[in-house]
Amino acid sequence: MIGDEASTEADSEAEGSRRHLVVVPDDFPPVFADSTALMRLRRRNDLDVQVYTTQPKDETELISRVSAANSVIAIRSSTAFNHSVIEAATALRHIAIWGTATDNIAMDAIRRAGIAVTHTPNTATDAVAEHALALALTLAHRVHELDLRVRGGEWPGIRITQLTGKTAGVIGAGAVGIRFAELARGIGMDVLLCPIQLQDETTRIDQLPEWTQVVGLDELLENADVVSLHGRLSATTDHLIDAARLEQMRPNAMLINTSRGRLVSEADLTVALTNETIAGAALDVFELEPIPHHSPLRTLSNIILSPHAAAATNEALNAGLNATVDNILGFLEGRSVPRVDR
Repeated sequence: MIGDEASTEADSEAEGSRRHLVVVPDDFPPVFADSTALMRLRRRNDLDVQVYTTQPKDETELISRVSAANSVIAIRSSTAFNHSVIEAATALRHIAIWGTATDNIAMDAIRRAGIAVTHTPNTATDAVAEHALALALTLAHRVHELDLRVRGGEWPGIRITQLTGKTAGVIGAGAVGIRFAELARGIGMDVLLCPIQLQDETTRIDQLPEWTQVVGLDELLENADVVSLHGRLSATTDHLIDAARLEQMRPNAMLINTSRGRLVSEADLTVALTNETIAGAALDVFELEPIPHHSPLRTLSNIILSPHAAAATNEALNAGLNATVDNILGFLEGRSVPRVDR
């Protein structure tokens, strides 16, 4: 059964010896359940697989789901593998992340426990960059508003914004940030790049494309018409975009976030959008996910809300989920796998 309870491949006790238990504790909304990638795991006779298609309500429920797991597949960044969870999961040997971010994992506890952590770099680069550009174009051309008004019987004569000839400010110099910059250049935008963090060891200032115009954060915010966030969440980037940063932006500027919700102070953004300090925003990620029903962002007309769906293309899902399974099998078989715990 797949649902609020786990889906279990078989009763390992009936086999006479305990097999390697793989648990997916947070597949909501479901992407892994019933996927071809999951079927690859289910065909293995040496594995038991449990999939939960609801988010754990709290830390206690998360611990109950993963306490016996040998490998965990981490689907959602909103699930916090903190010190308490890691310490309670005494059988845990491996966390396989779908994606690359580790801000929801207590990496110091992971290292002390000797748990391997793998990730799936570059499987959703194009998907997320495309989604960021789609959000920017939709916001600039007011597609969401025009659609609703025409459906409501209007034929509005409103002005929209052309992005060709405008300036895109890209915060973050990882693979997605660079790809978004390429796409923005492709529609005729100038690009400013602020490498707020270069945590990806494959990216250095001297390896950036030759057309890159690298600037500081202040210069980017003061000159960009579209500001797109592609940095990792850390102690230095938590609420990077706050009231003071929003005040630096142009009144016609638009903010796009497809990276991590906590890069932006939603309270400060709500004020800025209400007061029209900036023209608009489009968010695919939020401080709390799903976004709470009482969030004031839901009431604003100059924002687009997307349900953390940027990486949910068929191509990216297939590549990412299968890469996650590759990491599980590779870890079990002692093969080289892309690790982030070192």
